[in-house]
Amino acid sequence: MMLPQDSLILAYTKLKTRRIRLIITVFISAILFVVLATVSVVINGTIQSIESFSEEGLGKRYLMQVQPNYQDVFSKIGTSQNVARAKAEFEELKKAKAAEAKRLGLEYDPKTELSPIIPQGNPDGTESIDTSHPIGQKIASEIDKATALETKTYVERVTSNYAIRETYNSRTVGSSYAMPGFDGFTISPLIKGKEPSSDDAQTNMFSPKGIAGMTANLQIMSDGLLQPFLLDGATTELQNGEVAVLAPSDAAEEILGLAPLTVNATTEQKLERIKEVREKISATTFQVCLRNKTSRDKQQYATQQAAEIAQNKNVKDYVLPDLIYSVQADPCLDTVITRDKRNADQKKTDEKQAEFDAKFGKVPAVQRLVTFRVVGVTQPQPDFQSFKITDLLGGILTSSLGTGWFIPATQRTVLPEFERDFAALSDPIDANHNVYLEFGTVEQARVFSKEKSCDISSFFMGDPFAECAALDKLFINPFGSSSVALDEFRSTFSTFFSRALMVIALVSALILMGTVGKIISDSRRETAVFRAIGAKRLDIAQIYITYTAILAVFVSVFSVATAVIVARLLQSRFGDEFTLQALVSFNARDLTRTFSMVGIDMGQIGMLVAIIFAGSILSTIIPLLTNLRRNPIKDMRDER
Repeated sequence: MMLPQDSLILAYTKLKTRRIRLIITVFISAILFVVLATVSVVINGTIQSIESFSEEGLGKRYLMQVQPNYQDVFSKIGTSQNVARAKAEFEELKKAKAAEAKRLGLEYDPKTELSPIIPQGNPDGTESIDTSHPIGQKIASEIDKATALETKTYVERVTSNYAIRETYNSRTVGSSYAMPGFDGFTISPLIKGKEPSSDDAQTNMFSPKGIAGMTANLQIMSDGLLQPFLLDGATTELQNGEVAVLAPSDAAEEILGLAPLTVNATTEQKLERIKEVREKISATTFQVCLRNKTSRDKQQYATQQAAEIAQNKNVKDYVLPDLIYSVQADPCLDTVITRDKRNADQKKTDEKQAEFDAKFGKVPAVQRLVTFRVVGVTQPQPDFQSFKITDLLGGILTSSLGTGWFIPATQRTVLPEFERDFAALSDPIDANHNVYLEFGTVEQARVFSKEKSCDISSFFMGDPFAECAALDKLFINPFGSSSVALDEFRSTFSTFFSRALMVIALVSALILMGTVGKIISDSRRETAVFRAIGAKRLDIAQIYITYTAILAVFVSVFSVATAVIVARLLQSRFGDEFTLQALVSFNARDLTRTFSMVGIDMGQIGMLVAIIFAGSILSTIIPLLTNLRRNPIKDMRDER
């Protein structure tokens, strides 16, 4: 039998022939393995980096956000019974107002009363109810409360058999009103000491950027979720009536008077800005004006009145109103009367009108300045107009509260204007209420999600809420931590890697089979000579198997080396940006951490090399068996 070193020498000698074909064979055979190896190195590097960053914040906690199978009031309010009730109450309201107006000696025309009924307001063209009308608000509130109670009972029943460590809650400030931000108090941050105008405040309801975005993006959240994101030395304890708040980083810059960085700012400049904001913003305060609807209406009326007077100041026949209101120069104050030429009868009539309005629900104007104290910094609102690949890290795998402004639930006593929202944290769940369930282990969280998660993407027709409830499930998403998602992703990727490796190995084996078959076919006379001088079939097989094993070594080395090189190129291109994004997304306290896209999983690399060798040997068997069965004398005579 031929010694291994002899077969190695002969196989090495064959490598020196037809080198171009050899290089092409190695390259073609390795290209698919290179892709898979690169994916493995990059994915494992990313996972390892995320796990490193996850040591802070909520990264090591297993939280699930539960979105109940909630049907909001708008899907229930337009029933014929509710419409009939609204009509009846509307008639009673007009009668009551007519009687009160008669008692006070005021003129009242029921025909001018706004109706709570919307003609053809339902999808089927039938009448519906206007939820901005007091009667509509009343009916909506009752339906909302009843539905929320049903939802809370349902959630408690569905989750009762799982090992839930803690339950947390959050809700949008102002969401306890039928028309959030309009019927209740609005939040208007002072910008450079000035209160935004009514038009600006309306714009801010839809503009989430900077300090103005607080108007529509303020949430109350359980302290247990906010604690990991407080700045060093910051506390949520009540101090001098100030309201503790976590603010987006772009708003924090604005509060500090820092100019935004340019779009061309370097990673180093962005990192320095993060450090500067965190060092300077802690315990910094700013003021916010809270106004109820009556106060806002008076401000808007005074502004419109001033505009009308200014527009007509040069009109000869223009007569100034007897009663003129003006907006005060200092922020967050009620309007003042700057001209009052009413006679005694008119004043008496106005007093009676005020009494009439108060009886039917109009409340006095209320406004006050509130001081907020920044105790933490959150992510800025993403800029969807300039999406970058690094945004994927913050949008998919993150350990943060998300974007927006957050008030700890313990601030209840310093914000009585939103008592209904604070109280609702422990009351029945509604559409604006979020519930977060914390589990002790990733396995507990995974089991809960797998067994009780309702996939809305599977619902193409019908009512997804009803269908989900029929399955006794909930809408569930991981929250604040990538732990569960990473564990699931790692498992899924391992399965994908194994299957893809098998497919690629088969394709590579077919490529090598053709190449090795051609090499063996070209060496028929050489094989015949070996046979003639006494070499056995196994000796010849040993030569070609050794030759193929050397090819497998080349393919393996080329695949792994190229994968590492490509991963390092990606690291050099995106590493700094991913590091910056990770520092922001995970709210990392240690700003020296770096994000690496290069990570070696020895198990996956070992499997890849093993499959390369197995595929290479497999590719040799059929051509080799065909060749060894041939008659050596015929091969010696064959001149081809």
